[in-house]
Amino acid sequence: MLDQPYMTDLIEANSMGHEPHKIHIYSASWGPTDDGRTVDGPRNATMRAIVRGVNESCSSTLASTFSNGARDPSTGVATTDLYGKCTATHSGTSAAAPEAAGVFALALHANPSLTWRDIQHLTVLTSKRNSLYDAKVCLLRKCLEIPSEGSITLRIETTACGGSGSEVRYLEHVQAVVSANASRRGDLELFLTSPMGTKSMILSRRANDDDSRDGFAKWPFMTTHTWGEYPQGTWTLEARFNSNSGAPASGWLRGWSLVLHGSRAPPYAQLQPQDPHSKLAVVKKAHEDAGIK
Repeated sequence: MLDQPYMTDLIEANSMGHEPHKIHIYSASWGPTDDGRTVDGPRNATMRAIVRGVNESCSSTLASTFSNGARDPSTGVATTDLYGKCTATHSGTSAAAPEAAGVFALALHANPSLTWRDIQHLTVLTSKRNSLYDAKVCLLRKCLEIPSEGSITLRIETTACGGSGSEVRYLEHVQAVVSANASRRGDLELFLTSPMGTKSMILSRRANDDDSRDGFAKWPFMTTHTWGEYPQGTWTLEARFNSNSGAPASGWLRGWSLVLHGSRAPPYAQLQPQDPHSKLAVVKKAHEDAGIK
């Protein structure tokens, strides 16, 4: 896909949907230009290809694996290279994504009946928590000015579709779909906090992003930091500016919606936490306190 002199929605879609009856895992280490200012995502045909893939076997960004050392950029992954050569400096997502894909391939080889959601739960349970930023639809439509100093906080109270066939009691992915604009888009920061108090930074400062026109139009920001939590209660979205340009920033938060993905049944019914302070133990206690078994 990357060898093309130009990129189109059709080329992306054909790449993401290539031989789906043969391929079980797609290593997707691609995205918009990595210049810190571009905001771009898959278009219609590409999204349809991804959705078709999800109804086979797929996983989202949920954990990371090794690519190269931050302190020593010359280190990397040893692997084969072009023209019959080898390299010891392969790095970036192009190195990390195939490592994860290989792990998932081994899991599927051991148990071919695993679904894409099974793979994600296994990833959560077997990954180590390291350097995380921590300190079916509910809709809120407002147009509020974001202060140049301090922050603005919006709240959504949700029952997570309680009492219906779409009820969510155990979270997986959570999306905050935000519409906002700013005098400088790269100075905007967004934080989402769950009813259990988990705070996720869903948008960080982008020093190179100087957009003042387009902003974000119903842009889905996702967090997996609330995985397994009980979703009923008050969710908060905090918006603030982080600018070092000296000029006062201005902008508007034009609306946001909260999308909860998860299940009604407990995914870890037979699993007992070994550490009483672990995320699994905290989640189990929260469900017990809410009368959920």
